[in-house]
Amino acid sequence: MKEDYDKAESFLIEALKLGHPEKFKIYLQLGKCYQKRELWGNAKACLTRACEVDPKSPISWLGLGIACMKRKDYKDSEIALTQANIYDYKNSTIWGYLAILAIQDGGQTEKANQALREMLKCPVEEMNS
Repeated sequence: MKEDYDKAESFLIEALKLGHPEKFKIYLQLGKCYQKRELWGNAKACLTRACEVDPKSPISWLGLGIACMKRKDYKDSEIALTQANIYDYKNSTIWGYLAILAIQDGGQTEKANQALREMLKCPVEEMNS
């Protein structure tokens, strides 16, 4: 499976070098590829670029928040997850990650509980990010 992600990375980087017009999608997919391989710094860099290309995309902000959380960049993670939440406040996955962040970043249980209450108001989604 690692070889598949290596190939995907090569193709996506080549597409960027060739000036493919779908830069947002390429950065998003490249970021996901890096996340699957747990290359959190690379994921953060690509997903930051995706957010720059389409600043109103909740999925890119969510991915960036997750990458930052995995790097223990809790402040950046909170900024990214908050942006994701602004653009899609009915996304239970975003609320779930906000709850996880609250616990990981100093055990903020009240904040985590608030995020979980909001998550339960949302339509159920699969947390696969």
